[in-house]
Amino acid sequence: MDSASIREYVESAKPIIEDSPQMQEATTKASLLNDFIELLGWKIPLNTELEYSVNAFGKVFKVDYALVLDGRPVAFLEAKGLETTLTSDHREQLSEYMRSEDVNWGILTNGQEYEFYQRRVIDTNVKVEGVEQTTLQHLPDK
Repeated sequence: MDSASIREYVESAKPIIEDSPQMQEATTKASLLNDFIELLGWKIPLNTELEYSVNAFGKVFKVDYALVLDGRPVAFLEAKGLETTLTSDHREQLSEYMRSEDVNWGILTNGQEYEFYQRRVIDTNVKVEGVEQTTLQHLPDK
């Protein structure tokens, strides 16, 4: 992934967002985030699972995208609709998914805002920490 590819993704996403600023989650995934996954170098269904089952909060949930290497998820992407503001509840949801499945990387996005997380284990303490927050417009700078 190079900065030219990222700029191309951003430029292709802008008119989609302008035409449909109230996109719900399914439309956001189909029109924006599937391309973002490919930009990261992952392919559906080759090494990306949709609606991956995760045991969290004592129940089974579905994370939107699991990026898989050697049969195990290495990153989760949790998607929200373009019209949805990312909240602390969404961040906790992704963090719990990452802790429950021992996944070290996570992305939370609504297609306009992008938040990147890393799970770290120090001794027996497991923490999920934000490593970057940005917007679609500033993705090429990151």
